[in-house]
Amino acid sequence: MAVYSEVDIYNLALLRLGADLLISPDEDNKQGRACRASYPYARDYLMSNYNWTFARATVEINAKDIEHPVYKYVYKKPNDCLAPMYLSERREGDVWELEGEYIITDVDTSWLWYVRRIEDVSKFSPAFVQAVSAFVCADIATAIVQDRDFALSKIQEAYRVITEAYRDDAMVGRFYRKWDEMPENDAFVHPGLNPLQSYFGVDAEPAT
Repeated sequence: MAVYSEVDIYNLALLRLGADLLISPDEDNKQGRACRASYPYARDYLMSNYNWTFARATVEINAKDIEHPVYKYVYKKPNDCLAPMYLSERREGDVWELEGEYIITDVDTSWLWYVRRIEDVSKFSPAFVQAVSAFVCADIATAIVQDRDFALSKIQEAYRVITEAYRDDAMVGRFYRKWDEMPENDAFVHPGLNPLQSYFGVDAEPAT
């Protein structure tokens, strides 16, 4: 299995722009500065919008001795938690909310399924590498190429790449194999969710 680095992701993004590639992630030029500025935000934003197989985690949690005016239980969110997904036994009907660093709920549980923040690029899946490089490409396109129409085309390209990455990842494991047939039944895929649209403020989905 290939081992990726940050400069690999930067260069995949730059390749999509037809720009000069980087030898080192620390190069002090326009491409290097743009990639370094975009990458950590793009990584965390994209990672938190989907339960990627490489970023899934399950941890035992215990209720804190904290009273809440609405809910019975208060749990501390793990430090590396980007997005809580399930409490207890993955029941869709469980009601819980986030308040800062705490998960508040009436569910008496000891387990949390969540998406964790992973900064080690070598742990990324190939699908996520493609997705985040396309996201970075879309994010830096205007700064590098200075052409708004071209930048919009890269946002639309990123939409396609990320959608395919979701589908590839959803095929891993027995539980998620009906992603394409019945997306409403996949708890980790939100039908119609387009993270690029809210991030870039434009309709990222190409017209059909």
